Amino acid sequence: MERGGDSLEGPSGPATGAEFAAYKSFRTHELEVLLRLSGQEGSIKQNYFSLWNVVAVWRADSRYNAIGTAPQAATESMIKATDELLEVL
Repeated sequence: MERGGDSLEGPSGPATGAEFAAYKSFRTHELEVLLRLSGQEGSIKQNYFSLWNVVAVWRADSRYNAIGTAPQAATESMIKATDELLEVL
């Protein structure tokens, strides 16, 4: 299985902003786009759909919500699902 960083510039990806410039169109926080670019979309949605559904609701702007505004159970569920998906990606 090929890891996302491996397909760009070796195991760690581009090291500088200049090296990343060629991949600027890949710079996104959209999880659906990132999953598709990983080449694992079919596998994840077929085999880990319930985990993906928990993680896919995340939005980049939620990082700026006030601390304590997200329900604890939902936060813990998202962290757990993210950890499990990272194991298979």
